[in-house]
Amino acid sequence: MLRTCLSLIFVVISSPAQVTLDASLTQPVLPAGNKQTTFLKVGLSGLSSETPQWRAPVNVALVIDKSSSMAGDSLEQAKKASCEIIKTLSPQDFLSVIAYDDAVELIVPATRVTNQDVIKDKIAKIEADGSTALFTGLSRAFAEVRKFRDPQRVNRIILLSDGNANIGPNAAGELRQLGAKLIKQGISVTTIGLGDAYNEDLMTELALASDGNHAYAQEANQLPHLFQMEFGNVLSIVAQELEVDIQFKAGVRPIRILGRAGDIVGQHANVFVNQLCAQQEKFVVLEIQVDESATDEIRHVADIGLHYRNLGTRESVNQASRVEVSFSNSPDLISRSENRSTCIDCTTLMVNDLNKRAIRLRDRGQHEDAQTLLAKGADLCSAKAAKWGCGMLKKKSLALAERNEWIGKSVPHGQWNLYRKKMYSDWYITETMQSY
Repeated sequence: MLRTCLSLIFVVISSPAQVTLDASLTQPVLPAGNKQTTFLKVGLSGLSSETPQWRAPVNVALVIDKSSSMAGDSLEQAKKASCEIIKTLSPQDFLSVIAYDDAVELIVPATRVTNQDVIKDKIAKIEADGSTALFTGLSRAFAEVRKFRDPQRVNRIILLSDGNANIGPNAAGELRQLGAKLIKQGISVTTIGLGDAYNEDLMTELALASDGNHAYAQEANQLPHLFQMEFGNVLSIVAQELEVDIQFKAGVRPIRILGRAGDIVGQHANVFVNQLCAQQEKFVVLEIQVDESATDEIRHVADIGLHYRNLGTRESVNQASRVEVSFSNSPDLISRSENRSTCIDCTTLMVNDLNKRAIRLRDRGQHEDAQTLLAKGADLCSAKAAKWGCGMLKKKSLALAERNEWIGKSVPHGQWNLYRKKMYSDWYITETMQSY
């Protein structure tokens, strides 16, 4: 009698869990007798606090571009957005406000939020002038957050800019290095790009390296909503410093990681997630190769370990799971074993990778190659949407078809600049599974 093992999970917890660990294969039953390629999804879901009123204290720096291009409605909307989110903070929280143009102005040094009106008054007096010393503004925010950095707080920098960094370091690689330095100290950077002049490569590299969020505001009146969404994320974080270790067994080889940055060394894979919100899922997908096996054989695929800090209990938590796969000669059994939700998630990430590759091809003037990739993605989404009855994949198929027109040779440069920002923002949100 064939035994089918659909990703057995064994959990070992050293203190109350705030995260659900779920590991699953797209195909837990594989064809016997042949070497196979399949996908493993490791999902991390944040649980709501048992005390609804509880939330982790935060230590946040707002970094506001006040260069001359921000004059008028852009700066007014940025100040309005900043003042609105301050209303959500309390004396348990720390806040600093930095404004930058050619130089950096410390509007509010890192301090407890005990008098909101004083802070809002100082923000209201910010005036636009000069160029964009983004790197210096960010470095000052780093120094302010470090004053009260604590692993039991949510440590975050929120950076707004509407233009290219034209004073000081301005290469994506340099910002990536700073982001990597920040994440080592448990500090994430959320970047918000406004209008059509900011550098989306630079802003997304910074956010990605520090495991932060990224948002694109085409118009200034979108800023209050984006700030509210970001603070909703910050104030709902329940777990930090999540480390996922995957040890693959003999006969199983990891090929690549989709969905998050990580390392593969031999039979071992490691992925780091800085923060997880309540009722949010973040996951990593690994493409793996499984050696041929006989019918009815069950193979141990991997052992998965998770370590993280529970912000509610202030304790470290360890969890573990085990994944196995079966083999069969029955096409019907193999087909019926497919994990629908895992397959949809994997398809989404694979198509997202095509989206970014198409942007790069278009940048190099390879318009037709870029369109071929997006058409491939649209066809894949359409086929999987029909197979699994998934409306979300159907919408993605239609969106990819629209983007196929965006990257055409006849699209004017200025128009492509806006399209590129939209595509990059959508890619980033999907890639990092941010909450908005």
